[in-house]
Amino acid sequence: HVLREKYPNHVTFIALTAHVFPQEQNNLLSTGFDKVLSKPFREVELLGSLGMQPPPLASDPQLLKRQRTFNPESVRKMTMYDEQLYQSVVAQFLSETTADLLLFHEYLTQLDAARLREVVHKLAGRIGQLGVTALSVRLRNLESQLEEGANLAGLIERLISVRDDVTSLIEEVAQTTCDAGETA
Repeated sequence: HVLREKYPNHVTFIALTAHVFPQEQNNLLSTGFDKVLSKPFREVELLGSLGMQPPPLASDPQLLKRQRTFNPESVRKMTMYDEQLYQSVVAQFLSETTADLLLFHEYLTQLDAARLREVVHKLAGRIGQLGVTALSVRLRNLESQLEEGANLAGLIERLISVRDDVTSLIEEVAQTTCDAGETA
């Protein structure tokens, strides 16, 4: 309530917290927050809380190509060109993504939408961090649909397609890393 006195009425106060139960959310709202955002949250949730929409994917063909493929240069830059750190990040990506892909297949076979959504969430975040934006956005869209209770049977084709694209990305990252190792 103290902040409300300092800022104009149009300022939105958002509580950012982890693992909030409905009663805890209500308590936060009753103490003066306008909205509650639970971690981990997605970009679309944050932007929605702020009354904004995420930007659409670029239409520039060159940018789209970069958004669809692994660009080792962006990861090298992120790791400050430390080769050991780069190799560690790539190895962790390959290991965790391969493990999540196995879970993805298992939960899809079991038609377990809740657990599948969790795996899709992890894949979307990890793939987005790698800079493969287009695939990350597709995964986020599927995650949103799963969270909203969409009919899993109606999503099967898209889920299989995205699973195949993640498999191809794993192969691409592994091959790119092998090729780089041979030239180093």
